[in-house]
Amino acid sequence: MNRNSTFFARSQEVAQRFLQTAVVVDDRAFRSDSELTPTGPLNPPNTPSTIAPHPDTSLADTPQVTAGMLDPVGFDPHGFDAETVINGFARCGIVCSVLQRRSADTLMNPESSLGQLASVADILVLDWQVHSAQGESAEPTLELLEGVVTRDQAESRRQLRLIVIYTGEKRLDKVAEDIRNRLREKLGEVQEDGEFGIIHGAVRIVVLGKAGVSRTVSAMAQEASFDALAARTIAEFTVMTAGLVSNVVLDALARLRCATHRILGRFPASLDAAFLVHRSLLSPPQEADEHLAPIIAAELLAVIEGAATPFPSANVAEWLGARETASPTHAALGFSSAEAERAWLRKLCEEGPESVSKVELPDALKWLREIGSNGAPLLDRLIELIRGVPVPEANEELAMLMAFKTRYSAQPPRLTLGTIVMQKGNAKVFWLCLQPVCDSMHMKRAGVFPMLRLPQPSERFGVTVRVDGAFVRLRIDPRVSNLRTVEFKPDKTAQAVIATPDDNQQFWFESKDPEFRCRWIGELKFEQAQRAVQDLANQNSRVGLTESEWQRRWDR
Repeated sequence: MNRNSTFFARSQEVAQRFLQTAVVVDDRAFRSDSELTPTGPLNPPNTPSTIAPHPDTSLADTPQVTAGMLDPVGFDPHGFDAETVINGFARCGIVCSVLQRRSADTLMNPESSLGQLASVADILVLDWQVHSAQGESAEPTLELLEGVVTRDQAESRRQLRLIVIYTGEKRLDKVAEDIRNRLREKLGEVQEDGEFGIIHGAVRIVVLGKAGVSRTVSAMAQEASFDALAARTIAEFTVMTAGLVSNVVLDALARLRCATHRILGRFPASLDAAFLVHRSLLSPPQEADEHLAPIIAAELLAVIEGAATPFPSANVAEWLGARETASPTHAALGFSSAEAERAWLRKLCEEGPESVSKVELPDALKWLREIGSNGAPLLDRLIELIRGVPVPEANEELAMLMAFKTRYSAQPPRLTLGTIVMQKGNAKVFWLCLQPVCDSMHMKRAGVFPMLRLPQPSERFGVTVRVDGAFVRLRIDPRVSNLRTVEFKPDKTAQAVIATPDDNQQFWFESKDPEFRCRWIGELKFEQAQRAVQDLANQNSRVGLTESEWQRRWDR
């Protein structure tokens, strides 16, 4: 993404509205000037200009260099101005906590302020060298980075995290290299993000330099003054989030954060008695416990829908202007310039392939005319045309995001309407659970679940699932021949059929049929699952009549 583009600037504004908290850790934070500024005379090291020319010449005769002579302002490349940093974040609407690094500040120490704040802060800024009785060392920072990345990978996978290393070191590239090597050694392969960045999973680490240090041209581009640190970290966060869809998501989350207290106001303590009345009238009363989540979700949805605005066409043009390709693509597509290509692509995105196909097309784009008839296989070419470079599996990712519930909970999944499972065996056989939600809860004994087989078609498909890192295309075929029933025994405590994790953290359902042991793959959203039930009912509710053919044709 081009950082100088209008689209990136718009994305940065959205990111700034979303970000609320930052934690900055520096071992020199809050030290007094007397601790940071050298006092008394300093002896310079022996250099060709100061070394004694003869053995009998004493260095005592050489001029003494005082602290004031080192720099008119007593410059310290590793110093830290906490107040300026805090004020810089405050101007951006972000609450910033500055911590002075101590030896006990580790992720393993439950009483450590750093350990408690590292997992909840939107932005984490760390110094590189940590002072101790043994001298300056980067080992504590490397251990902390390793711990944060490992914990995020284990506890909150795919959670976007930005970690900034803010240092007075001259060789910023060496700092990035040390981090890269450490993570590779401990965690496996990492992705390089330019000369000064590292990506591992959903965690991005970027090295920034404190201003005023003599560095190379490329390293100087990584400098940020104390006053500008907040704006620079917001820009680095935007690198992770800039996008048409992600900007809408960030804006929605920012609005939810702002509406938090209004939402809480909708659920006063006076509702407790009313809820208990509602709960006591149900059979069983525990069924009411499932009713709170939909109420809360509806309030969150109301905030998002109430603040939603139509998707601005200008955003599409800005996105097209900011996209980066490996090489210019306009000539290969038959356009005279990159501007002409962007204008045509904007029309394609705004009006669709059928509309742009009505006019004369360059030879390289005439395949677009076939999309309206038998063009399903050609749809995969559209994404590369619009993006300018291949975007592997992005269509599949969006399809799953639209159709499946995202599983955030650490609790094992349960078998219910919309659950897709894969039967254990040599061949991959997939099934869709059609058991009504109410019948998959409060089970006191084994129950029979209707399961619909999902074939893997060669062409047409309606469901995309991810299995062991690869996408599998399935089709919902609502014929009765694909339907079977399987008996499952519920968990006594949960009163539902609960999956059991194995050593690989894959979840399995055990049925009374030893041949039908199945692995949990995902759960369709309720509307998607209900549509499958409706298709099954429609397919098998047709009525065959004996009637006059003459009359039937008149009734067409």
